[in-house]
Amino acid sequence: MQHRSLSSFRVSRTGWTAIALAFACSLPAGFANSLWMLGQIERTTIVQANFNDRPVPKWENGKLLSWHPLEREIKTYDASGSVALHLSLAVPEASATEFYDVSSHPHSQQFAVGGAASRQDGAQSGFIAWLGEGRAHIVRTGTFYPRRVCFSPDGNVWALGWDRAEDELPAPGHAVIRIYAPFGSLIRSILPVSGFLPFSSASPRSRPFVHPAARAILTAGPDRIGLYTQSHGEYVELSLAGDIIGRWPIADGDCVRSALSSAGDVYVSTFRAPSGSRTFRLDRTTGVWVPAGTKIGFATFLGTDGLSLVMSRSLPELVWVSVR
Repeated sequence: MQHRSLSSFRVSRTGWTAIALAFACSLPAGFANSLWMLGQIERTTIVQANFNDRPVPKWENGKLLSWHPLEREIKTYDASGSVALHLSLAVPEASATEFYDVSSHPHSQQFAVGGAASRQDGAQSGFIAWLGEGRAHIVRTGTFYPRRVCFSPDGNVWALGWDRAEDELPAPGHAVIRIYAPFGSLIRSILPVSGFLPFSSASPRSRPFVHPAARAILTAGPDRIGLYTQSHGEYVELSLAGDIIGRWPIADGDCVRSALSSAGDVYVSTFRAPSGSRTFRLDRTTGVWVPAGTKIGFATFLGTDGLSLVMSRSLPELVWVSVR
C-alpha cells in the first residue's frame, strides 16, 4: 500500500467498505436473434475489505476504484484484491465537499475527482481535482458541476455535468461536456444541452427537466469516449477531439455499468426482473443492443480489463470473464 502526504492530499487510516448496487433497467424490445457469448471464467479474486454503503465501484485501467462521496476519500485495489492506494482530499475553504465521480489515469497513478464544495456562507462551486504522484491540484469550475469524469487515452480529463442557472435550473444552451488538459486548462466545451430531448421541445421549463448528466455514465475507449445517458435513452460516442462519431437509442431505465473494451466494443450491464442481470453489447451497424447468449448469474458488471469483462456475483469477489 502506497502513502502520500500533502496539505490537501493526505493518507486516511479509517476502514473502507463498498457494496454493489443494482438498478432496474429496461432495454429495447426486439433484440437481434444473433447472440454473442461470454466465455470462460479466467480468474477470480477476493478484495481485502469489508464492503458496505458505497456507490458501485468500477474497474478502470487496471484497478478497482471505490470512494465515499461525503468523506472525501478514494481507495484503490489491484488485481490481487490488495489495497493499492488510500487517498483523501481537503478542498481549501470548503465546509462541505461531495465527490460525484472518480477516474484513474490510463498510464500513471493519477486520479481525477469531480465534485462540489460549499463554504460556510452557503456559496457553492463545482470542482475537478487531480490527485497522485505526490501532488494535488484543484480547479474550481464555478456553476458547472461535473457529475461524471474520465481520463481519455491522451491524458485529458472529460467532465460531464450541468451549468446551473441562478434559479438552479440548467442554464439554457450550455454544453454538457468539458474537456480539460492535464491539471486544468479548458480545451473545449461540447454537446449543447439543447440537443437532448425533451429540453429542445417547447417550453422546457413548464415541466420537470431531467438533465442528460443526471443519470449517465462516461467511459473511455482506445480512440473514443462513450456517453450513456439513461435519463434520455441515448448512447453517444465522440472522438478524442470532441466530434460526434455516432448516436444510438437506448430504452429508458437505469443500468449498472457501461464500459468500452480495448477492442472498442461497448458493453452495458442491466438488471431486469424477473430475468435478473444481463449483459449486452452494442451492434453499431444495426443499433441493437445484443444480449449475451450465456447466463452466468453475475449481479454486477464493474468494467473491462483489456478484452475481458470484470464482474461480480457478490462483492468482495471479482471475476474476470472472457468474451467469445
